[in-house]
Amino acid sequence: MYERMSLVERTGIRARVSSGGPEATVAQVDPELFTLRPWYHDFSALGFDTSFLDEPLTLGERARRAGELVRAVLERAWGRARTGPVPRERVRSAREVLRRLPSSHMLNQPVKERYLLALVKQALAGLGPAPTCLELFSADGYYSCRLKTLSAGARVTGVELDSGQVQRAETIARRMGLREVSFRREDVRSFLERSGETYDLVLCAGGLYHLSDPIGLLRAVSRVTRGYLVLQSVVTLETDDPGYFVQPAKGWQHGCRFTHAWLRARLEMLGWQILDEARAELPGNHRAHDRGASFFLCRVFATPSDFLQSPLQIPEPSEPS
Repeated sequence: MYERMSLVERTGIRARVSSGGPEATVAQVDPELFTLRPWYHDFSALGFDTSFLDEPLTLGERARRAGELVRAVLERAWGRARTGPVPRERVRSAREVLRRLPSSHMLNQPVKERYLLALVKQALAGLGPAPTCLELFSADGYYSCRLKTLSAGARVTGVELDSGQVQRAETIARRMGLREVSFRREDVRSFLERSGETYDLVLCAGGLYHLSDPIGLLRAVSRVTRGYLVLQSVVTLETDDPGYFVQPAKGWQHGCRFTHAWLRARLEMLGWQILDEARAELPGNHRAHDRGASFFLCRVFATPSDFLQSPLQIPEPSEPS
């Protein structure tokens, strides 16, 4: 199942994400959070607008963006003179440079969030009132915080190597008054290798495709999971070949790329029972090689057919406000 978004829908993402619906009231611009920008996610659904799209650019930002615009114009002119039209994904318009627009991560957030939260809720339904939860590659802690709001008794640990992201995560958790939500600044593989704890639920939303050895990570995850795994990864849409795997990813100097079928086969090979799965397209990623998204809900070394027999039910997206 794929989700496609038109340009109109993409430009309406800001309103849809930041409105938050009935579950939250978005606060005014928060000086503390503003100084920590850029944020990976928009926390508007949790009461904090971290997109800051309505805020004017600072003088320094305007100067930097003006330089980007000049470079973009020169690159476009030079590229056309030498090789014909520059690929669309490499061209930045004046509008994109001189005003705040959602990052690719925030453009992708509504799609990822719908699927991930649906899977997380199904996993939590099979656990007790106080599950231990681990989020890998937790970035600014958005899904760790969402996990806690879905299960008040949960103990949540996020692991992220980037110190700036950990600072954002700790700040937002403090501002939300969340207890038993902590973040570790550490390499994910190192954390998994030395961890002596097991978890009821492990969430890995992204990160997998940034590695050169995704199978090694999935094997390490299986050693610390005693319940469920919710997994999301970028996948290529250029082919459905179950044997397709490249490293590094095309157009990048790191990571890898694979198909939905490849990832599914490796999960089963490692002993995971796949309870649910879904596919979507990420509107913030232009290239077909980076545009696909795969979602899985798995249980480790489980016996079949006693949980979640029905297909994944994804709520319909709300209309932009």
